[in-house]
Amino acid sequence: MKIRRALLKDLKVVVAMANDGEEPYFRRLIKEQIVLVAEEVGIMGICYGERNKEEKWADLRGLFVNPQWRNLGTGTALIKEFLKRVKGLEVEVVCEGEARLLRKLGFKKCKHFHLYIKS
Repeated sequence: MKIRRALLKDLKVVVAMANDGEEPYFRRLIKEQIVLVAEEVGIMGICYGERNKEEKWADLRGLFVNPQWRNLGTGTALIKEFLKRVKGLEVEVVCEGEARLLRKLGFKKCKHFHLYIKS
């Protein structure tokens, strides 16, 4: 499995996998922020977020893995690569549903609803 930055040629696949975003939003993220894809035979999963180096924060906004690639380490690999790219920044997770995986990677639940943080 290879983890790489998404390219504009991946835009339609990324939008379809995210299932809740629009092309302009993901076009901006691909150009200016972080959108990662895991690929082996096509795109297996995506992970995306935003960072602000001046204010020292990053938000992990979404993680989506195709059902046939779940529980095989795809999501873990995507999050670990995201964390490498935002090293030194406090990371908040805005996406829902990955609580067990996030705790395994060292995130702690905040008092906010569905918010995990790693500093």
